[in-house]
Amino acid sequence: PNLGNLPASRQTKPLRSSTYTMSSPNTLIRGIVDAAPLLRGNAAFGAAGRAATEIAASGAVGSAFVHSGALTPPTIRALAGTTFSVLLPMFLFTSILRMSERGGHGVAGQLGAPLAAVAHASAVFFMSRSVLFPAFGIDPESPGGRSLSVCCSFGNAGTMPLIFAEALFRNRPDVLAECYSQISLFLVGWSPFFWSFGRGVMIPDDDASGGGTGRTQR
Repeated sequence: PNLGNLPASRQTKPLRSSTYTMSSPNTLIRGIVDAAPLLRGNAAFGAAGRAATEIAASGAVGSAFVHSGALTPPTIRALAGTTFSVLLPMFLFTSILRMSERGGHGVAGQLGAPLAAVAHASAVFFMSRSVLFPAFGIDPESPGGRSLSVCCSFGNAGTMPLIFAEALFRNRPDVLAECYSQISLFLVGWSPFFWSFGRGVMIPDDDASGGGTGRTQR
């Protein structure tokens, strides 16, 4: 329509209304309300919520057993040692062997996840030391700074990704098997890098050569 034929008051109303809408303090609230139906219907969001609920329930059950005395400290150490020294490695390498049997990945597909684990940990390590530590005035060479740098670089790459993958793709066995394989390959690159590079950060050469002083203090 020809706006020149309209009164001046009617010509400015749409502009005022648009300006008010964009500058209104309720805009963020409206956006959250509008996005709520999308989140409720999102399968990934629901699966992540279920996975978090399952983890919380497992932690609650474990805490109940510990506080009731059913699990003693020696039993907990034995269970943890069996899980991380025997059961978890068997599961990881079995997943990798199954992926090799399926084929179709090639050398690049098999090396991508381990290299990504090393690259991710290295990038976060240098970013934390160059950005995070100066911003908060943290000495990277102090014992606390070394611990924090390792914690920033190496996230929880143990059983947590496996739990979330199982919750996300519980009804898709083929996709779940592929997730297990890629997570296993990621851990194959993550674990040696953690125990070599991470240990070197926590126990520098001067501490290690000082008769085990640094090891004793930790």
